[in-house]
Order: sequence, then structure tokens, then C-alpha cells
Amino acid sequence: MSSSSSSSTLSWKKPFEQGVTAFKEKRYDEAVGFFSQSIQVDDSHAHVFDSRAAAYEQLKRFREALADTRKCIGLQPERYQSYFRTARIFLTIGKHDRAVQMVEAARKRLNASDAGYQKRIEELAKVEQSAREAEARRRAHVDPLRKLPLELLDDICRLVVRDMDLEHPRGAAHFAITLGSVCKSLREMVYSVPWFWQSLSISGNQFGKKSAFWLERLDGQGLYSLSLVDIPPNMAPKLWKFIEATRPESWKHLTIIGMDAFGYTALDVIRNHNVQLHSLSFRPGLLPVHSTHSNVETCDPDKIISLFSPRSDPLGTRKLALHVGTLSMSCDTLPHITHLDLSFNKLVSSQLEPLFYFLRTAPNLRSLIVRPANVFVNNQHPNLPPLPDFKDIPVLRLENLEELRIATIGPLHSLTTLVFPKLQILDLQQLSAVKPAILLRYLTDCDPSDRPPLRELRLSRVAMHSPLLLSLLNTFHETLEFLEVSYCSAFPPDLFSTLSFPNLRDVNFSGADELRASHLVKMVKNGKGMIRNIVVDACPCVDPEALP
Repeated sequence: MSSSSSSSTLSWKKPFEQGVTAFKEKRYDEAVGFFSQSIQVDDSHAHVFDSRAAAYEQLKRFREALADTRKCIGLQPERYQSYFRTARIFLTIGKHDRAVQMVEAARKRLNASDAGYQKRIEELAKVEQSAREAEARRRAHVDPLRKLPLELLDDICRLVVRDMDLEHPRGAAHFAITLGSVCKSLREMVYSVPWFWQSLSISGNQFGKKSAFWLERLDGQGLYSLSLVDIPPNMAPKLWKFIEATRPESWKHLTIIGMDAFGYTALDVIRNHNVQLHSLSFRPGLLPVHSTHSNVETCDPDKIISLFSPRSDPLGTRKLALHVGTLSMSCDTLPHITHLDLSFNKLVSSQLEPLFYFLRTAPNLRSLIVRPANVFVNNQHPNLPPLPDFKDIPVLRLENLEELRIATIGPLHSLTTLVFPKLQILDLQQLSAVKPAILLRYLTDCDPSDRPPLRELRLSRVAMHSPLLLSLLNTFHETLEFLEVSYCSAFPPDLFSTLSFPNLRDVNFSGADELRASHLVKMVKNGKGMIRNIVVDACPCVDPEALP
């Protein structure tokens, strides 16, 4: 046992001593090799890692040197030399703040009773001074914003925040994070300027503490964007005070996520303020079966539309997202809404054609997403006023609609024809045979002057026949950039032989039993090398080895 231990000691010591000799003779590459041999035998000796780090430092291989100093610190956290060497390397590679941190860590490991204490203190002071002077010189050259008066810089950033946040929630927050990462002076400015604290997403965890901190940073300014996430009902008094203090009349974007029935209560309270929103996302989550709240059973956009400000700019947007249990559509019109995102278990309306209802109610739509969460159920409500009869409208033109995503619902037989001259994205999911046929023929049979520039087509679990799909792709093969036909069983056998897709980038043909690798090879060749991604999950006839 003793002989084996002695042999192991000799086996790591010999290459270590050879490495020390090579280092002293400035043969640093050989020294690294010897130290590595020693570590391979026994990697529990901190001074061996430190010695190899010194050799790496001489070779200017600073990444490897830092890796060894970190290992050394892990083995012996109280070893002064490792922190000092790390500080010196950070200084060399320009990480001045980190160098100062390592100097401070090294000082804490010094013992005043050691013989070399004073010399080491002087060495650390010299490294620290060099790091601080180098950082000051760097900032003088790369931080010209320090020369601007704070008031002028504040005005510049305020304009940027307003431009970014005009239509995009939390733009100010993203800008503040980016700006604060540039340099220390800008971090300090972001921390002290209220305009950078106008976007907030807050949950119920330590709500009182976080809301008080945010109000301190706002310094009387109102919020621009607010997201309430899973705030529990017992926080109601604090939440109402916080809402009042953030000046709801200045809000432009509001999101309510979770909170169950309390989410409806919060929406009622907010409705009592003079709110003029650009976007509202209301996703209250699951609601209790038995609830005393009057609005729990249904959510009606007619009671929400008053929260939106009118569009003064024709290019401006107003976005409404409702993910609720039961949706009641009693309003004749949603005049300001440009983006409508609806998810529900049940719809209560005055009409049998929900898709026509949504499109007719919001004439300025640019984006419509309707995805019932479960099996779609539409109940006609006798007390809801009926809309004008669609029989009087032979063609419903949706002049601004660019995005249409629907699932489980779709047009039934109707005398009204839909026209989408600007449609760019069409996403259909879980539609029975009649619905996609009607909708897609609006696109394939329309007048050429009304044919939209469709660039993204997604068809998933849609019941359709091969001739219809072939007609659709023949109409839009030149403009498509993204194509998904998944779990549809509708591939025409000669699709890729007859058509080329010059702009196609991404493809998803998952669940296509009839698809073969040879079809994909033809598609890629005809696409002239533009295709980037192909997804073919659950395609039994596709051999991955045969793909290009």
C-alpha cells in the first residue's frame, strides 16, 4: 500500500519538475506538455494547474490560462496566487473591471503576518492602478455619450423609446437593457432616468416590494406598458393603489395573464380609468365552475372596445387578444381593431357563420387569428341583435387583411364571396372537407387583379383533395416562401415534377404517408438551392439517407 502511494507521488512529480525546468529555460510549449502529463496522473494539485496557467500566459493562450486559474481556485479557494494571476491575465486582455474584482479577491486571501505581505500588497496595488487607468482611457475614447449633457441625452433616449414603443409593447424595456449593457455610465443613466422604467411585467411574487421599487424609479411618470401575471386576489388593495399610481391614462399596452376570475375583476377596475390603449391581451386562464362574478361565464369585446384609443394614424395598429372560456360577440363593429387574436371553448353569437362575423365586425383587420381551444361550439343567442344579412353583400372585400390563421372553424356555404387582395399568411388547422374547399377557392378563383401575394401557407390536419391542393400551389408557387402541408394526405403524385418554387425557404411535410425522398430531391433541385429547412416527421416512406 505504501509502495503504491509512493509510486503515484513520483509519477506526477517527475513530469511536474520537468515542466518547471522547461519553464525556467523559457521552453513554454514543452512546459505545458509536462504539466499536462502531471495533471493526467493526478489532477488534485492546485500548484500544477497554476504552473500550467503561467506557461499558457507566456504563450498568450489566455483562454486556457484562465481555465487553469479557475480550476486552481476551485481546488484551493484561499490560495492568493491564483487570484493574482487571474487579475493579471484580465488586465492583459482588457477586462479591466474583472481585473479589479480579482485584485480585491486576492487581498482578502493575504495574511499580514506573512513575510512577503508588503510586497504582495504593492503588486496588487500596481495591477489595480493599471486596470483603472486603462479603463478610464478606454471610456474616454469609446464612451462619447459621457460628453453630452444629461438633459440632452435624456431627450434623445426619450424620442427613441417613444418611436420603439409606439406599436411594440415593452420596446422601452428592451432598449434600456441594450443601452445599459454598453458601458457603466449608460447603466447609471438608465437607472436614474424614469423614462426607461415605463414598461413592466410583474407577478404576485413579492408584489408589494417590486411595485414600490418600480414607482420609486418612475418618479411620478406613468407606465407605458403593463403586464400583470398571476396576481392573487389577496393582493387586490395593493394592486389598485399601484394601478392608480402608474397613471393608467398614459398606458398604451396592457396584458393580463392568469389570475382566473380575479383577472375579470382587474379588467373591470381598469375600465373605470381613462385608459386609451393600443393593445390588450387578456388571458385569464381557467375559471372556477362556481363563481359569483357576473362576467366569468362570458367575455364580450363590446365591453372592452372602450379601452382602446381611436387610430389617428392610418398605419397605426390596435391589437386585441382574448383567450377565454366563453366568448360572446354582441358588438356590431370593432372599428379600431387591426389585429384580432381569439381563443375560446365556446362562442355565443347571433349568427351561424362565425368567420364571416369576425371579418365583418372588424373591417380594418390586418391579422385575424381564431383558434378555439377545444371542440368548437357556436350557440346562437336569442337576445343578441343580428347583423345585416350577408345575402345583400355579394363580395366582402378585406382590403387590409395580411394574416389569417384559423382552426376548427371556417366558411360554410354562403352567397357572399371573400376577397383578400393583400393576404400574405394563411394558416388553416383541423378543418373538415367543405370548409377549406370554400375558403381556398376564394383564392384560386379570384380575379387576377385581386390575387394576393401569398408567401406563407400552412395546412395542418385539413381534409382536402389532391386537385384542390395542386390548384392552390399552382396559383402561388412563385411567391411562396414557407409551405406546410402536414397530416393532410392530399399530395398530388406529380406535384414536384410539374411545379417549381423559386422563393421557397422552409418546408414541413410531416405525416405525409405518400411522400417519398425522391419527391423531396426533385423539389430541392427545382428550388435552385434556396430551401433551408425540411421537416418530414412521421413520413414512413422517406429515407433520411436519401435526402439531399
